[in-house]
Amino acid sequence: VNHVTGRIVGSAPLWGPAVCDFDMAAALRRACPGIRWTVINDVTALATALIKDLAGARGPAAAVTVSSGIGYRTIDLDTGEIPTDRRHGLQGEIGHLPVELFWQGRRLHARCDCGADRHLASFSSGPGIVRLLTGDPDLGRLTAEWTSSPAADNAQTEAVFLAAFAQRVHAGDPTAQLLLDLVTQPLAQVLLYQATLNPQVAPTVVTGGVAAGFGPTYRDSLLRNLARMPLYGVSHRGRDHFTRQLRLGPDDGLCALRGAGVRARGSAADDDSDGGRTPWSAGRSAPTRN
Repeated sequence: VNHVTGRIVGSAPLWGPAVCDFDMAAALRRACPGIRWTVINDVTALATALIKDLAGARGPAAAVTVSSGIGYRTIDLDTGEIPTDRRHGLQGEIGHLPVELFWQGRRLHARCDCGADRHLASFSSGPGIVRLLTGDPDLGRLTAEWTSSPAADNAQTEAVFLAAFAQRVHAGDPTAQLLLDLVTQPLAQVLLYQATLNPQVAPTVVTGGVAAGFGPTYRDSLLRNLARMPLYGVSHRGRDHFTRQLRLGPDDGLCALRGAGVRARGSAADDDSDGGRTPWSAGRSAPTRN
């Protein structure tokens, strides 16, 4: 979602490589004019929820969601401001960053929903994990017995596979733990870059269906990978830097709804204060629409 205009520009998990310029809020107002509508990107809503979930925290924080796609947002907890590109209104589309991933010295390839090869989401989103661990010949041999029978549809197949994967990790299966570290490695590398380029961001909260499914073992895996690629000038002074910075969000599935509520109430307050619908804005200190 373009944070400046509020228009939808695309969604690789839903529409693949297609791009669009769709005013969802206007369509909703036409369909149900008696309701006040606020359209907000789900990761923006997750970041907004941090204002309530991290009571007492100050300054910049980040929200990461790992589910059907991978998204990221930074937010100023003091003002609710989410910085974005001033022209295109976007921030944090880390799922479409190009990454390199190797298995036993061999470069792995995986197609992203957007059509590109070797994006972060190709390897580390829910669908990406399943395609990688079942479609690659070598990795597929390791996971062939994880599920007894195919499910009725792709979404159910992915859910069954990921549940079996998480169960094996929780049971201490060394192969499953090794593969979990494999698929979290690209995200860990992005978090390392974040710590280098924007060191004021703290904490970083990871949520989404994949992270919730693995629970604390998902964070543990990210930390193991981060320990293998230390933060220059920091990690050698103490191994607890990322341990302190990286958190798992609540797994109740309601984070985004809580954040959307905060934004909607802020929009309503803006409307009441100036007597009309306020313009879209990415640079205001009050909560803004997305």
